[in-house]
Amino acid sequence: MKKIIVYIYAVRSWLLPSLLVTFSCIMFTYSLDRPKSMFWDENYHIPSAQKHIAGVLYMEPHPPLGKMIMGLSEYVFSLNSHKDMSGLLGVDHAKKVNLPQRVNFFGFRFPSAFLMGLSVYFFYQIIFLLTRHRGVASIFSLFFIFDNALAVHTRAAMLEGIQIFFIAVSIWYLVKTLSKKSEVPVSAYGILGLFVGLAVAVKVNSLILLILLGIFIVEERVTADKNKGWFIFCKKIFFGSLLFLFSIFSVMILAMYLHIGMNSKIIDARVYKSSDNYINAIKEKGS
Repeated sequence: MKKIIVYIYAVRSWLLPSLLVTFSCIMFTYSLDRPKSMFWDENYHIPSAQKHIAGVLYMEPHPPLGKMIMGLSEYVFSLNSHKDMSGLLGVDHAKKVNLPQRVNFFGFRFPSAFLMGLSVYFFYQIIFLLTRHRGVASIFSLFFIFDNALAVHTRAAMLEGIQIFFIAVSIWYLVKTLSKKSEVPVSAYGILGLFVGLAVAVKVNSLILLILLGIFIVEERVTADKNKGWFIFCKKIFFGSLLFLFSIFSVMILAMYLHIGMNSKIIDARVYKSSDNYINAIKEKGS
């Protein structure tokens, strides 16, 4: 018994977060096929995800990455591949009448629920890096898992579970980088921008994460070698900020490029606010 306790203590660095993530993923993904009908914004996001599978043109307020991930999940699981899902392609807000009998919503809901489950790992690591206490990190992670609003909201085919995952990764990377005693490399700005860009490509309100750039800059000034002077400090901050913003911009452009390239079929003359040049390009070249 003593050996078991000693072993558990020795591997606690990975055992605790592993148990939390396993429990969290089970918690969020269990029985995802229920309820058997769409609710909340699933009526919008499920048709959008299905349009990605079918390659149908659509436009909506949110960036496309979240729906692309939902569409990929539904395509991989293929739980509805034998059903006629074409009723979702001509509408932006789906109703029961647009769906075939006994649709399985597991594939559409899985990305939000599963990524929400994985977010617990990064939440745990953030708390641990800030407190250096695994017990405190574990207890706070349980609050994260058992938050009823998160449990209900992110188990749907919604964008928030995917968004929270990328937000958690962004904050974890910030805290992890600043926890090191060494100087922050310029490349760290670009990596942070990449994670923030992924969150923004799911929902634009993730732009609030631009505050993380400000934290990086303040920390740079606090820990900077004062002998190097202001010029070297400002030079690094300038190029670091450019790299951060360039990473966000690149992720957004890539997501939009894939969205436009994948969705080139026009259903029922639904062209939204596409320009004449855009429509002509689709008709002549496919996208």
